[in-house]
Amino acid sequence: MIRIGDLELSGPFVLASMSEISTPPARLLARQHGSAMAWTPMISAELLQSGDAETEKLARVVPGEEPVGLQVVGASEEDLSASAGRAAGLGFQAVDLNASCPVRRIRSKGAGSALMKDPSRLGACVGAMRAATELPLTVKLRLGETRESMNYAECASAAVDSGADGVTLHARTVDDSYLVGAHWEHVWRLAAECDLGVPVGGSGSVWTAEDAVRLLAESKCDYVAVGRGATGNPWVFAEAEALFAGREKPEPPTPQEVAETMRRHFEMLVDREGEATACRLMRSLGPAYLERVEGSEVAVATMRGVETAEALDAICSLVALAGTDDEETGKGGGEGGGH
Repeated sequence: MIRIGDLELSGPFVLASMSEISTPPARLLARQHGSAMAWTPMISAELLQSGDAETEKLARVVPGEEPVGLQVVGASEEDLSASAGRAAGLGFQAVDLNASCPVRRIRSKGAGSALMKDPSRLGACVGAMRAATELPLTVKLRLGETRESMNYAECASAAVDSGADGVTLHARTVDDSYLVGAHWEHVWRLAAECDLGVPVGGSGSVWTAEDAVRLLAESKCDYVAVGRGATGNPWVFAEAEALFAGREKPEPPTPQEVAETMRRHFEMLVDREGEATACRLMRSLGPAYLERVEGSEVAVATMRGVETAEALDAICSLVALAGTDDEETGKGGGEGGGH
């Protein structure tokens, strides 16, 4: 059992915060397939306090997805404190400060990974949030600006000294962005050598259940945040849990299961976002789902241009029918694989 503050997690694999992806539909599916918890997309503390309608929608929790954490980004202690103070009332069970985002637009405001330039400033932001909430409070970091200027250990210590209950390390530098493989040895250093006294999580380059279990084992971290490897692949959590427990990995989802899960994801998106936005989101999510289906190249190409619910439903029906045809001819279902 992993405990972050007073929050007990049922397992060591959680859904990471991802822009436009870790919204309630994906969080619900991840939880239903074994994720121990999930995080919202990165939410602007400033916009959350301004009453911005789209930001308020991002900060909604739906029944059945708990435990879920609110991840906020910002550079103002006042905004960060106010956001943390609202989290419990919004239905969240934890709060995370994003000090890892490498995007220039975020960094130009002094937020995201820019907070790591000054560990004392990072600590002050954490302290302001700590004073505003009794919920478990975590911080997500990168390694540092460059491989030559890594300061994650100092930043992690500053965060914990200021009241953080846990630290997640994305094992890339700001300069790395997402373009190179993660440097997991630094997760090991933070978890095994730095003696923070709080749980340490690792993330980065986790594409498969095998990756998630290997990161956990090699780094001695307490939990793994699965990001892009869970995109269109909620099954990764049950697979990782099985491998972690020493059991055989479950059979990969059949084409029918992939089609049905993709359809459910889309329907929840339509209810939340409307048909046009749901279609736009599925143009990238759909191909990720279909990677698990053998011979789905035509469906993937069609999905990238989907514009209506009827078109998406037709793709799902085609994928499911193909799986039935494979079973009838003895070819089996779709192949599993990590995203």
